[in-house]
Amino acid sequence: MDEDEFRKQFMRKSIFRQASSLDLSYVPEKMFCRDDILKTLIFNFRRILEEEEQPSINCLILGKGGVGKTCIARFFGRQFRTIALENDVKIFIEYFNCITFRSKSKIIRELLAKYQHGSGRGFSDDEALKLILSQLIREKGYMLLIIDEIHLLKPEDVLAFLDIAETFGHQNAKLSLLLISRNKDWMRVENERILSRLNEKIILEPYNFDESMQILEYRSELALKENVIDEELLTIISQIVVDHKNMRHGIEIIRKSGLYCDKEGLDSMTADIVREASNEVYPTFRGDIIDKLKDQELIALFGITNH
Repeated sequence: MDEDEFRKQFMRKSIFRQASSLDLSYVPEKMFCRDDILKTLIFNFRRILEEEEQPSINCLILGKGGVGKTCIARFFGRQFRTIALENDVKIFIEYFNCITFRSKSKIIRELLAKYQHGSGRGFSDDEALKLILSQLIREKGYMLLIIDEIHLLKPEDVLAFLDIAETFGHQNAKLSLLLISRNKDWMRVENERILSRLNEKIILEPYNFDESMQILEYRSELALKENVIDEELLTIISQIVVDHKNMRHGIEIIRKSGLYCDKEGLDSMTADIVREASNEVYPTFRGDIIDKLKDQELIALFGITNH
């Protein structure tokens, strides 16, 4: 390939309007079919904005892979911060995935580095956390800490996070938790002490056909140009989502189908393209298999998919 041919590749038209809106990390501007979940979160966390003492709230979101746990948590965090700022409450939203941050210490030291600009060396976890909480009080701020895949932490680490208000005093703990886990994994962590410290345990069910159709229509409108995908194809993909109980599967089918169209210079998707994409995606995103993976297997899979 010479320079002219190289340049031609950049001049080819794409069927994508915003391909990044199909990424797993993408959080949409609108959240469909989860109003009840969002209302439950608002009911619990609104006390931070309304009550002078700003209590510490601990909530847990449970569900299988591909039901929107992380997306809902991050959407809520973003919207909650906007409302808080409108009410003159300085909110810091921090997100950690325990696949990357494997212990309470790693999370605390990452927070310390961000808010105190120090490594945390020489400090115990409690000392480091006290510095963070003191900084929040000085700045008249409040932190919502979202911890994903929380079941990968030791039960004593989970309890320590949930016990922050008890350990440091409710008046000093300007921090709340929103935890995320898969159902079966959480059962290995949960005990009476942990359960008693949760304000709410929220369980997400898989999307039904109508919900899947609505979400995929919205996401395809964001991602694709006009007339690239039709209602018949969205119906096929929505049924696949329902059969496998995994919305990630449907979104990834659209992404892979779009990439194929771009590669081949096509203007629109066909049923054959969607079927081929589905065959590629299904082994990766089978929700029931993901749910049965042990912690070390899950971490290995995460490492493979990020290379």
